[in-house]
Amino acid sequence: MELNFGYTIIEVQGDSCANCITMMPIIRNIANRRNDLTVFTLLLNEETRPILSKYDVVSIPTTLLLYNDELLGKVSGLQPEEILEFWIDSKIEEHQNVIK
Repeated sequence: MELNFGYTIIEVQGDSCANCITMMPIIRNIANRRNDLTVFTLLLNEETRPILSKYDVVSIPTTLLLYNDELLGKVSGLQPEEILEFWIDSKIEEHQNVIK
């Protein structure tokens, strides 16, 4: 899977993960306030194992921030909305400073 959507959040979840269920509205709220993010949900299963291995995902929920197919950052566990948005902002700003 190669992504070319600009800045992308991939939320890695499991079927019976309470923190995963809690994270999705947080991520959707952040994405709805922005016009620079595409959001995908990826379920932990055998079919997604190669992708998870590529980005070294070892626990759920895990939030990946990518630019096209380049991993800019990864955070695991339940994150408060304000902290997650600050993390996204800082990673995007850091990336934009690098590409200038």
